[in-house]
Amino acid sequence: MKNTASLLFVAALCVTGYCAAFAVKRHLWPSSISLAEGAQLLLVFVPVVAVALVVLRRKRKLTLEGSVAVFVIFLLSAACFNLTVPAIFDRSVSLYLLNTLDNSPRGMTEKEVEEELLRVYFDRNHAVKKRLREQVESGIVYYHEGRYQATENGRTLMAVARFLSRLYNLDPRIVEKRTPAVRPLAPDDDGSPVPE
Repeated sequence: MKNTASLLFVAALCVTGYCAAFAVKRHLWPSSISLAEGAQLLLVFVPVVAVALVVLRRKRKLTLEGSVAVFVIFLLSAACFNLTVPAIFDRSVSLYLLNTLDNSPRGMTEKEVEEELLRVYFDRNHAVKKRLREQVESGIVYYHEGRYQATENGRTLMAVARFLSRLYNLDPRIVEKRTPAVRPLAPDDDGSPVPE
């Protein structure tokens, strides 16, 4: 297989195999962190695809350049799938809001949408608890004596995120480094300052 169409076909078969395996895995043995699950599955698929490409190369079905091209296309496509589909469906506030509006035949006011988001997405679906647990399992955050804190990996990730936010002129409010502000004590406080 030396022409581009054939190479793209083989790459598409590899990506389709990965996506199908991800669907089967999610139905039979779902994990609470679908994004990490997809990355783990990709680690299993990389050697499988590499071996298949070596076999095709030995049978003279692919050139060395063709094998490398198929492998790179597979790796990038599977990574893009993993970083978009599971992440968007599992984490997207925008998708949740759109679904809420789609299920509201009369429409909703901004206040109603906000209340729905807080009541269902955050409270009933335990969004904060779920995200904290995911971050602990990922090693980005650790939990000790009732408190969560960023790990060294978490701080490194935030430094990279802040750099990319500045580089691409993105909304900095999500990643900006803030100094905790301390509000003045109220008469009924126990004497310890409370961060805002």
